[in-house]
Amino acid sequence: MAQSQRDAVTFQFIANTNATLRDLKTGLVYNWKTPSNVAINPNRQTRKTTRRNNLGENITDDILIQSSDPVATLTYSGFNFEMLAFAMGKQLESGTYDVTQPFQVQAKTATYAAATTGQVGFGIVADAETYGSKTDITGAKKSVPLTQQPFASFSGTTANTFAVGANRALKFSDNLVEDGAFVTLSISRSIAGNSMGDPLNAHEFSGLVVGTDKRVMIIYIPEVIIDPSQGQFDPSSEQLQIPMQIIQPLDWCDPFKLIDTAETVYCAA
Repeated sequence: MAQSQRDAVTFQFIANTNATLRDLKTGLVYNWKTPSNVAINPNRQTRKTTRRNNLGENITDDILIQSSDPVATLTYSGFNFEMLAFAMGKQLESGTYDVTQPFQVQAKTATYAAATTGQVGFGIVADAETYGSKTDITGAKKSVPLTQQPFASFSGTTANTFAVGANRALKFSDNLVEDGAFVTLSISRSIAGNSMGDPLNAHEFSGLVVGTDKRVMIIYIPEVIIDPSQGQFDPSSEQLQIPMQIIQPLDWCDPFKLIDTAETVYCAA
């Protein structure tokens, strides 16, 4: 029986099953879920050498690699803040930050209750500096500034005014409530949380790719760095891509290792 090409294909790589990133300075290994895809692009620049054939035609004789700029890209389906910071080339830091917090509401009532523990706005101090506006619906539909009053002495009879109390309690003037005005506020506050801090250190990457026969291939990259120019913040995206510049070791001929092994994956009982 003649052999077909299908007989020569004993298995096919189908997916990566595990991946780790380790900070080469601190030793931290990121505890993230497995990426949905790992792609490596050698980005080789080549130059063709030519020669003449017997007909005098100029034909390709060889292809020489002049340079390479290898990039490994991790793709995650869903992400957290630590992963986002990593993609933008930053370490996490914790602290208290002075910011402005946006808030939009339709003024249907003269008072709005304060936020409770854990809700957005909890921790805002009374009479925090705030800028507000409404839309002029009678003219050019432009934004019209509103005036902030002290919360304790607020008078609803003063048109186009508002007040901010502790934990983002709100008061609106009578005319805003009568019109059911849509109001936008920018409230100054301090808030504790995580932010993006110092640039990332270099990292080591390793991964496993499994085939249809459960056999695995190991991907090993001794050093990668993040190109900050590639980082993007898109909170509506369903995926996060992390392109990493591969740094080739001085004594290696290739910037990464792909190792086809005889080991197989298994499922724990």
